[in-house]
Amino acid sequence: MLGGYERGGGGGGAVRGYSDTVAKVKLNERSLGGESGGGRETRIGGHSHGWTLFERLYMSDGTLYIVTDDPSSIPPIRDMTSTGLHATVDAENKAAREPTSKEMQVISVAEAKERWGDRVWEMDGMTWLANDPAQFLGHFFHVAAELLLGFWRTQAILDPNGNQDMEVTGAPSPSRLWFLRLEPTQWRDNPQFNPHIIHSLSPSLPVLHSRDWSEYGSLTGPHKAILFPRAILADRSAANRGKLVSITSRFASPSTEIGTVGPYWWEPLRRQVLRVAGVEEEVIDLARAGAGEEKVVVSYVSRQGGGRRTLTEEKHEELVRNLREVCEKRGWELNVVRAERMGKDEQLAMAAKTTVIHGNGLTHLIWQAATPKAAVIEIFIPGGFARDYEWTGRTLGLRHYAVWNDTMHTYPSIPKTAYPPGYHGKDIVVHGPFVAELLEKHIDGLV
Repeated sequence: MLGGYERGGGGGGAVRGYSDTVAKVKLNERSLGGESGGGRETRIGGHSHGWTLFERLYMSDGTLYIVTDDPSSIPPIRDMTSTGLHATVDAENKAAREPTSKEMQVISVAEAKERWGDRVWEMDGMTWLANDPAQFLGHFFHVAAELLLGFWRTQAILDPNGNQDMEVTGAPSPSRLWFLRLEPTQWRDNPQFNPHIIHSLSPSLPVLHSRDWSEYGSLTGPHKAILFPRAILADRSAANRGKLVSITSRFASPSTEIGTVGPYWWEPLRRQVLRVAGVEEEVIDLARAGAGEEKVVVSYVSRQGGGRRTLTEEKHEELVRNLREVCEKRGWELNVVRAERMGKDEQLAMAAKTTVIHGNGLTHLIWQAATPKAAVIEIFIPGGFARDYEWTGRTLGLRHYAVWNDTMHTYPSIPKTAYPPGYHGKDIVVHGPFVAELLEKHIDGLV
C-alpha cells in the first residue's frame, strides 16, 4: 500500500481457473439468471458515450460479450465501443470505426450456456480496457489527462463513501490495464512519462497489450470464455459520438457524467503519484481546506528553444522580467522552468507546490492542489484556442485563463476552438505587464 492507495481484487492480474483450490465459474441456472436472479448476468454499473463500467463482462475468441436476458437495459453498442481504428474525419473512416459483431455482442443467458457450458474462467479484480488507437497514446497528455483521468473518474462512483476522503478511496484499485489495440512500445511517449505515471499507480499493476488479447482469444476460442467481474471500457470513437466531446473536445469528458462523486475524487490518485515521486507530505496536503493560503508559488513553464507554441524571445524575456517584479513585490515564489531539463520526480514536485502555472505544455496541472487560489494561465496566439487544459483544469477544480496578448478569456466566456496560422508557431507574442496584472488580480480575488 502506497499513500493510502490500496490494491483490491486479488492483486496483480491473477487468473482463476480449474483447480482444487479455486472454484470453477459454472454457467448454470443458479449462476446465470436462474434461481439466483441473474447472479452471472452482465450489469451496466455506469455509462456515458465511450465510458462504460461493467459488472460481469465476458470475452471469448477476442470478442466482448454482454450476457443478459434484458437487452433493453444495455446501451447501444456503438456508444460503448468501436473497431478502434485510427480516426480521421472522412465518411469512409467513420464507417470503418463502427463496431461489428467481432468487437462486441449481446447474448442471452441460454445462448451463453450453450456456447461455453462451464468453461469460464474469472480474471479477478477491476480491469481497465483501453480500446484506443496508437494515434494519440504516444503523448503524455492523452494518457495521463484523458485516459487515466477518465478511468479514475468512472470507477470513482464505486466509492461507498462518495470520495469524501482525500486519502483513501473505497473504489477498487485496478488489477490490470489492457491496451487492446497497442503493442508494448506504442503507449510509451518519448520522454517516458507515460510509463512513469502508470507504474506509479502500483508496483504490481500489469500492463497488457494487443498481442495478449489475441493470445487470450486463442486460448478461449469460441467455446470458452473469460469473465471480468468488473471492467471499465474506454473507447475514443464511441466517446466522439456523444454531444459532450463535440463541446469539450476532450475524450475523458463523458466520464464526468457517470454517477455522483465527491469533491476529492481525484485526490487519492494524485497523492499516490506524488508520494512515489517523493514529494513532501506538507506539499501533497495543500488541497486540504485552509492549506496553502499564505504562500503563493508561481511556475512559468517555458518551451523556449524547442517544441511548439513558443513566444518570441523578446516577449519571453519581458514576461520573465514582469513576473519577477510582481513576485518580488508580493513575496511570492517564482519558478521559471524548462521541463525537459528536469527529472520526472522534480517536475511532479514543482507542479504539486504550484499555485498558478502558466505558459505552454501544461499537462502537469493535473498534479496541482485544487486550492481556492489555484489557476492556470495559458498563452495563445490571438484568435487561437483549444480546450485541452481549460476543460481539464476546470474539471479538477482549477481556474483557467486564456490570454491573447493583452486580453483574457475565462469560463464561461471562452472562445470557440480555433487553430489559426501560427497557432503552433514560435512567434507568439504576449504582453508581460498584462499577465503580471492578471496574476495579481486572480490572487486577490478580483477576477
